[in-house]
Amino acid sequence: MTLPKFKNAFLNLAVPILQLTEPGPPIKFQLKPGLEVDTWTRWDMQITQKTTLGQIVSNLEKGMKLECRDVMYGATHLFFYSLRNKELPIKK
Repeated sequence: MTLPKFKNAFLNLAVPILQLTEPGPPIKFQLKPGLEVDTWTRWDMQITQKTTLGQIVSNLEKGMKLECRDVMYGATHLFFYSLRNKELPIKK
């Protein structure tokens, strides 16, 4: 589906206002040469109950060539790079 197909109309009968809007393209950020993302970019990976956090981090580092700093699942923080125990290795 292309972006020009998305449109929105807002009609307020209490105050005679009719607003028509169309979304613009998302702002893109270049993480590194050859890897450009926007707010809609998703990286999906297959996991099971036996998948470890280290395997997820390793998958991101190998697949995207990125250093993983923080891992979140919804609103839950699974891993904070800045608060890690530097004496414990990340299990891969």
